[in-house]
Amino acid sequence: MKKEPDGSYTNVWYGKGLVFVFQKADDYRQFQVRVHQTDPGGSAGMCHCFGDGMVHIAFYRQPDDLTFAHVLVHESVHGFVHRFRAPPTVPSWANEGLAEVIADELVPQPGRTKERESRAREALQQYGGLGGMLDARHIAGWQYPVAETLCAFMIRQNKRNYVDFIVGIKEGLTWEESLEQRYKAPRDRLVRAFGESLKIKGLKD
Repeated sequence: MKKEPDGSYTNVWYGKGLVFVFQKADDYRQFQVRVHQTDPGGSAGMCHCFGDGMVHIAFYRQPDDLTFAHVLVHESVHGFVHRFRAPPTVPSWANEGLAEVIADELVPQPGRTKERESRAREALQQYGGLGGMLDARHIAGWQYPVAETLCAFMIRQNKRNYVDFIVGIKEGLTWEESLEQRYKAPRDRLVRAFGESLKIKGLKD
């Protein structure tokens, strides 16, 4: 639900969001190939967003309930972000990072936060920096824990400004403009502060 200026609420999904849950992984993969002409690879779920605002969320039943719930929340966040306010697309790192942060918050798993930060730190050290993550159309697999840790860091520093950052993009600002004007931190300062939070000096963009 989205709160309107007059205090009322709008269902952002109404008539626009379809959710497909498959019992078997093979059925999920065939659906992705046949309906969306997409190679699902090793994914457990995917969210397809269309220019008319339509959203298709598909995933399959995981044997572990927590993993299943995590995928459900993650993909639903993508759908919500797409349907929120206006068409402009949120950059991949912010979209994936936010989806993981919310999934982690709503489906908490013991020790996952520390493990995520450890994986992010190791990846940044291995690849010598963010590896172009901020400008990537689609982030790489190793960048997921990095994106999640970065978004968690941003939200921890200033949750209100993070919301304004997303809203700014939806209102037509580039993500860098919104980062500087709405989150109040230019790109270089954010990267530096993020690196320092992980005890990595001189983190490369």
